[in-house]
Amino acid sequence: MTKHIIVLFFILSSTTLIAQSKEIKSIDSLLNLCIKNSCFNGDILITENNSVFYKSTIGYRDNSKNDLLKPNSLFNIASISKPFTATAILQLQEKKLLNINDKVVKYIPNFPYSDICINHLLSHTSGLSANIDFLNEEDNQKIMTNDSIISLLIKYEPNLEFKPGEKWAYSNLGYDILAVIVETVSNLKFDVYMQKNVFRPAGMKRTFIPRSANVSNWLPKKLKESDLALPHNYEDLSACNLRNIYAITCNSKQYYYGASHIYTTVYDLEKFNKALACNIILSKESQALAYTRFKLNDGSFAIHDLAPIESYYGLGWEISMDTTYGKIIWHKGRSGGTRAVFLRNIDKNQTVTFLDNNDNWNTDLKAVACLKIINHLPYKNPLKKSLVQKFACELTSIGFEEASKEFMRLKEMESQNYFISIDELNELASLLVSKDKLKDALSVSQLCNELFPNDWTTLLLLGDLFLKNNQEGEALIYYKQAVSFFSNIEEEQISLLGAIGSQFIEASRLNDAELVLNLNTEIFPNDCNSYDNYAFILDKNNKLELAISVQEKAVALAIEQNHKLLKPLQENLEKLKIKKSTNH
Repeated sequence: MTKHIIVLFFILSSTTLIAQSKEIKSIDSLLNLCIKNSCFNGDILITENNSVFYKSTIGYRDNSKNDLLKPNSLFNIASISKPFTATAILQLQEKKLLNINDKVVKYIPNFPYSDICINHLLSHTSGLSANIDFLNEEDNQKIMTNDSIISLLIKYEPNLEFKPGEKWAYSNLGYDILAVIVETVSNLKFDVYMQKNVFRPAGMKRTFIPRSANVSNWLPKKLKESDLALPHNYEDLSACNLRNIYAITCNSKQYYYGASHIYTTVYDLEKFNKALACNIILSKESQALAYTRFKLNDGSFAIHDLAPIESYYGLGWEISMDTTYGKIIWHKGRSGGTRAVFLRNIDKNQTVTFLDNNDNWNTDLKAVACLKIINHLPYKNPLKKSLVQKFACELTSIGFEEASKEFMRLKEMESQNYFISIDELNELASLLVSKDKLKDALSVSQLCNELFPNDWTTLLLLGDLFLKNNQEGEALIYYKQAVSFFSNIEEEQISLLGAIGSQFIEASRLNDAELVLNLNTEIFPNDCNSYDNYAFILDKNNKLELAISVQEKAVALAIEQNHKLLKPLQENLEKLKIKKSTNH
């Protein structure tokens, strides 16, 4: 009997080794193609059952000096920092120092949004803007850190994009506020708390959080600047060569943590995975909470749009909708010339970690492909390159006409090798405007509209570009189309043109603002607020008589509708009439 068991064990082991060899060969083949196509530069670790399944280090620490990347180098893992921040918050709940269902104002009394709860921040359902991008020019030049966040929110009080819990929208700002909550509740600086309660218990000796953008000033003992994988990126879409941007990132005046800026290695991320799997840093119950899709106010679930894996969002983690090969919990990140992906199959105890310091496209898809390889599943080509990037480079060298011909040829003939991004085409059009190439910008935006005719962001950009080109009629056509595609909800459609008008006012483009806000009253003739906004810009443009007439229309509609804005609309009308009498 024993002999038969030994023989059977040998057969099973041999089969496993053969299968593993095939999988490793497949991963080798994929990565060799990455090297050949210059589409990955970084560190890779794949584990299964707490053992290294595959490890590879590819490329350079500093491309400009041909300085090779060392295994176990330090990378900024960008938004993969969010699961760590969520872990800290859930630890504090376990210690009964907070409750994630509480309002944020309970812990930060002067927080200016009384309806936002901690779990809204954790799940990206708070309605807060994605980033702190609402500062004026003076504040943009100042040094800003997490210590500044609450005072900035009080000063500017930017509008929420939606009611807390109503929708899902990614917010780095929300996670930076979570770091402030950790500091407030624990009475420790965020980096100190994380070292004491997460990194050290997990055995993550090569992991740290700088307190400023100058990373080298915050390196722990035994770590050197040469351990850092220096970030590289393209200056913009029209630039064709990578540049080392370490010095640029180190000089940044605005630096916030919580959403980003944990520096770590592939091996330390695996230690984080083990510490979670063994319930060392977070209980099984808290993890179950983190890995559960977050329910919105209407009973639907928070879904991360545009993710490389169709996913729900829990508390700090993406949760794959596809469970055919296990429950996949994951996160990715991108920041200042680096990309990072951390995939965990918690049912099969598998991890795939890709850290890239050359800002290469589709790093996340390469990691997904490897996870599918080790689970014997087919995968989509993860090596596609940006066709817009190639197009942008060729615009400079051969001009729009020839570059666009090549763009269309590759789109038709080599679609398996290239992807086209709406966001990149719009970004390229905006870039060309900044370089005083309005004609090319219009051509690029029209090309984007041909390829994606129902994309409202492209239609808005076309409207703006035609306005810049003094083609008001064409601009209005595209603005009207944008509104029709933007939303099925009239209130949101009205707010879209109102927001554009406000942006034009801030940019001192008052004539353009007048045009757009007048259009809003034409499209929505029963909205009193649209007339109020139009009257405001007419007054600014010294058209007081017309402003009063339009404001009277706003008041008349408000009376007819018994609208809640009636009183402020009447007050605005009275101010305009007083101004007229004063002028006379």
